[in-house]
Amino acid sequence: MAMDAETGTHTRLASSGIIDSLSTLVGLPLAIVVSLLPARWRRPWRGLPLAVGTLISSVLQIALILWWGAVEYGEYARAAAGNYSVPFGAAYFVGFVLATPYGLLAIYGLLEGLVRFASAVVVGEPLATLPLWIIGSVLAALGALLSGRDPSLCRDIAVIRPDGHMLDIRTCRRRDWDSCTTIEYRGVFFRLVEERELADASRPHFYRFERVHQGDLIRRIEPYSPDELLED
Repeated sequence: MAMDAETGTHTRLASSGIIDSLSTLVGLPLAIVVSLLPARWRRPWRGLPLAVGTLISSVLQIALILWWGAVEYGEYARAAAGNYSVPFGAAYFVGFVLATPYGLLAIYGLLEGLVRFASAVVVGEPLATLPLWIIGSVLAALGALLSGRDPSLCRDIAVIRPDGHMLDIRTCRRRDWDSCTTIEYRGVFFRLVEERELADASRPHFYRFERVHQGDLIRRIEPYSPDELLED
């Protein structure tokens, strides 16, 4: 009986390891794609390793931009020099960057890739590409305009108490936070300790979080921003 129980334990552990491996194989490619999206579109995939996805996608972005920029520079320099070889020099490079849309686009793509790489490595946070962020912001503004809704009322009121141990959040919509929820706000972790309804018609949902101390159990972490609902 003891051997059967031990065998069953090993089988469950092996199955769990296989499931985790498959989840990683599926989740990482998806995280690379989702990391390009603005925060308002990333919320359904918060459980993915989005910081790692940002790191990988930024490296791919930088590599692709360097390759594409080199190809376009070669075409430009050969046309400017009037021969089949690729001349190199400051004048050709400056002309390519300033006089052609390809050069400007290459510089922009390279700088954005470096910023996204720094966000993933230094801060550990995903960062969207600027074009998708602009599209998301425009769509959110149009949605608020067409619905006749005051966007400012969708912004949470989040107040950290003077002692820094409590975070009070008043929001216009009920959240799926529970006793297992830990949020990260301004680089600090807080766990949910209280939830109640308020008489405030604009923000009737109140949540109180307590700062997580060293040694406390953290079960589910969600990044938080008071502006999360502005796009909905």
